[in-house]
Amino acid sequence: MNIKVLEEMEQTVLLLEEVKTHLRIDIEDEDQYLKVLVAAAIDFCENFTGRAISNKRIEIILDAFPTDNIKILWYPIKSVNKVTYIDQKGVLKELDDSNYQSILDVEPPVIIPKTSWPQGTVNTPGAVRIEALAGYERVPKSIKEALLLLVGHFYENREVMRERYVRGSEIPFSVSALLYPYKVLRW
Repeated sequence: MNIKVLEEMEQTVLLLEEVKTHLRIDIEDEDQYLKVLVAAAIDFCENFTGRAISNKRIEIILDAFPTDNIKILWYPIKSVNKVTYIDQKGVLKELDDSNYQSILDVEPPVIIPKTSWPQGTVNTPGAVRIEALAGYERVPKSIKEALLLLVGHFYENREVMRERYVRGSEIPFSVSALLYPYKVLRW
């Protein structure tokens, strides 16, 4: 299973004013830079937790339909927009949503066939694709606080530390402590 981001939605997880208040910045000179830091912090938190924090349209890519349910290994998932597959003749088809049920309020979210998955699909890389909307409706407070701490860390530590360890140069423990309860553990 591969997951590809098709479209990043407008970032609403952290507002610029929240970040500036947290950092005690009154001027507008660094607004663009702060937006870059927010994006970097969101990327870090998404990679650390294995969750979609900001809203995005994604594509889940499978080589074939499984024998049972499709477990989506990146969450939360807000909606499943469509399921497409390539049949034995090489024709791209869209599966009607009446043929499957999406259960998105569990971890991991699952897509269950109402009877069975289509027979006669070609078994080739990327033959089955699921388009979905991922991200939190309301970002948990711990994740939001971790984002603010990371932005502050990135703001204060703008350069790469080289020769030797400098106290305070690595990601603060408090960030991982805040994020760890949301980490998706995969076996």
